[in-house]
Amino acid sequence: MLHQTTKRSDDADRAYEAAIAADPNAAIAYNNRAWLATERKGNLNDALTWAKKAVELGPKVATFYDTLGAVHLGRKEIDPAVAALRTATSLAPASPDYHYRLGLLAEACARKSGQDEAGARHEDAALQHYRAALVHQADHGLAFERSRRILVAHNDLGNLVRMLESAAQAASGQARSWAH
Repeated sequence: MLHQTTKRSDDADRAYEAAIAADPNAAIAYNNRAWLATERKGNLNDALTWAKKAVELGPKVATFYDTLGAVHLGRKEIDPAVAALRTATSLAPASPDYHYRLGLLAEACARKSGQDEAGARHEDAALQHYRAALVHQADHGLAFERSRRILVAHNDLGNLVRMLESAAQAASGQARSWAH
């Protein structure tokens, strides 16, 4: 992971390849190679193979499902991406990032659905996921901002005020839920 985080992605890819060659059961190497390929917008067919192998080797590891979801999303496969992220969330329900990514996917589905009833359901689901992210990490700025944008767009001032109050209370150490 060091090579990957220092932006030396070619070195990281070679290191993951070598780790897999040395140990064909190195689930983390498959996972990280899939994540790297997805971030680089590389060969997503290989990334899917690697992500599935990581899940096969570590079926109880939430981050592997997160990676699988990211690969599916990179391939524009929304339903499998949602399924993988739901599994990640069920394995690690306190992870705010999995809830946040599910919110992003729900927003994407809302945009695709348009202004009809299905779009409204997807936007509501997005808000629920962002709220869950904020429950687990009150200072999750991305989830806060996405929630704020949806509430403002729909002129939902009551929930917007409650969200802002909750954020202020969380900052002072007195968190409470803003969903009504």
